[in-house]
Amino acid sequence: MNTRTATNDTPNDPLLTPAQVAKICGVSHTTVQNWINKGQLAFVPMPSGRKKVRRSDLPKAQYADGRTTD
Repeated sequence: MNTRTATNDTPNDPLLTPAQVAKICGVSHTTVQNWINKGQLAFVPMPSGRKKVRRSDLPKAQYADGRTTD
């Protein structure tokens, strides 16, 4: 799996929930979970057991209409 060890949230690179990633990318929550489970999207494991994604790890290739996360 593609995990990160740092759990610090920074203003320039916030940690996002899978639901937030889904909204940004225009896909379902299930799709984001599949990306994470298949190792296609890096995540940060939280102490609670949940997974969060750094904004900088969102793949620009996911945007069919040319949007970026910048």
